[in-house]
Amino acid sequence: MKTRRADKIGAAEATGASGSPAALLFEDVEIGASFATGSVLLDAKSMKKFATAYDPQPIHLSVSAAKASMLGVLMASGWHVLCASMRLIVDAAPLGETPMLGHGIDGIRFHRPVLPDTEILVCGVFRSKRVSASKPQRGYVMLHSETLDANSGALLVSQDWRLVLPTRAGEAERAAAGRSKSKSKK
Repeated sequence: MKTRRADKIGAAEATGASGSPAALLFEDVEIGASFATGSVLLDAKSMKKFATAYDPQPIHLSVSAAKASMLGVLMASGWHVLCASMRLIVDAAPLGETPMLGHGIDGIRFHRPVLPDTEILVCGVFRSKRVSASKPQRGYVMLHSETLDANSGALLVSQDWRLVLPTRAGEAERAAAGRSKSKSKK
């Protein structure tokens, strides 16, 4: 898998101890900030391997069966494309060291079939955010992502992710709780 780090977003320019971008908090994410991932090639072998394990439909497993289908061609499982897209986003680390905690995914749309030997990449943009009304130690960020054919630029898959990020108030609360636990162990 070929990957490159995503363009820096907001406070991601600071680095953590490992040299990777520091963890971003809710307040660090800028609406309109965007990133692009590295790319990965989905070939017939990887498509069939994934389909065998997770989506064993003939259109994903056999060229001859696929030819007899409505679309007439072997194609990647949509789940394979989504999983590969997720891997690209995680490797790009648009939130730095902050985990990609999902609260939900809306509107997954498959625009075109992904054929063997398609190289994909993902572009994302942060569209909105809000602090939780009931749990102010967390915030919700909406990330729109598009999986593209890296060579033609054709849109293959689009989706909107609701991500959960810690807020500064939540981090301060966790730090205080950690100090309290440390003192009680002594």
